Amino acid sequence: MIECNVKVQYQNQSYDLSMIVIYGASPPLLGLQWINIMQLDLNQLIHAQHSVQHSIHKIYTSSKLQASLQKYKNVLNKELGHCTKVQAHIQLKPDAIPKFFKPRPIPFAYLEGV
Repeated sequence: MIECNVKVQYQNQSYDLSMIVIYGASPPLLGLQWINIMQLDLNQLIHAQHSVQHSIHKIYTSSKLQASLQKYKNVLNKELGHCTKVQAHIQLKPDAIPKFFKPRPIPFAYLEGV
């Protein structure tokens, strides 16, 4: 799974949006973030009688991608980072009682990476 920012052009408007790419043969999904930002009319999209034209323009070549991955390998590794400059402290009331909550569900697009 990869998350990246992409430039999207729709109806003569340009948008900088976040896109999640997952590996596999699943159909593409359009998230609520895109729908809200681009103010899409879903009824028009679903029931449209005209053909839809779409294209993907390759902006980064493999060598540029590899150069960026190499440059930022410390940031992009899968290990947890360490905070060495600041020490954290938590102050609780003496009679504080811990509360346990059920974990929130993980978004479907992130499941493969977990």
